Amino acid sequence: MHGSVRIFFQALGLGRWATEKRNTRRIRDFDYLTDWHQANKILFVHVPKAAGNSFKASIGDITDRRYPHIPAATVQKKYPVFFQGAHKVCIMRDPVDRFISAWAHIQKKNYGFHDPILDIANPKDLKDWIRFQNKFCSDLYFRNLVLSAMHFQPQWYFLCDASRNLLVDKIYTLDELDQARAEVSEYLSIRSQPLEQLNSSLRDNIVASEQLIKTIKSIYQFDFDLIERR
Repeated sequence: MHGSVRIFFQALGLGRWATEKRNTRRIRDFDYLTDWHQANKILFVHVPKAAGNSFKASIGDITDRRYPHIPAATVQKKYPVFFQGAHKVCIMRDPVDRFISAWAHIQKKNYGFHDPILDIANPKDLKDWIRFQNKFCSDLYFRNLVLSAMHFQPQWYFLCDASRNLLVDKIYTLDELDQARAEVSEYLSIRSQPLEQLNSSLRDNIVASEQLIKTIKSIYQFDFDLIERR
């Protein structure tokens, strides 16, 4: 999709449609599942900015790191037989905390592709964070553009189908990483590796305003609901 057209659709709030098209193209171009997945009959759905790299390293998941954030629905579509028989797990994170972490992440500018959020937000310091959150709360066009970026997309995008039916068997929270590692390692009959902090984002002095928290709770309400009722 041409860049300007893609941004137009993102700004209209069609981020999920654009993401599904992009992920379908990605997974069509390479074999997402490895022999490790097939042998162990397990799928870890990697939600962005929810400790996924650290968790995968601890259990020996060798998913191609070029494309780590493939939604469960996309895997289900391409590998229906595997998906039906696999044990599907994920880690979710408090949406406010994850939103701040996502913003801190884009400061690193370590992407191998163009991201319009980097051009628009151009984050450098705490003042930029304050401007960013104020604009996110007050400017609907900017908000939809931000939400179309992968790291800001609702977590349910990666865990549910388009009707918001949950597709994973077990949800852990970030506070339950040790439990997740222990239970998945038992399922795999392996001795897991110690958890290491990988791909972390520096977030010194970054605090969400009351208005931002209110906005996040409104936008990401279904994520809160999934965590609450898991």
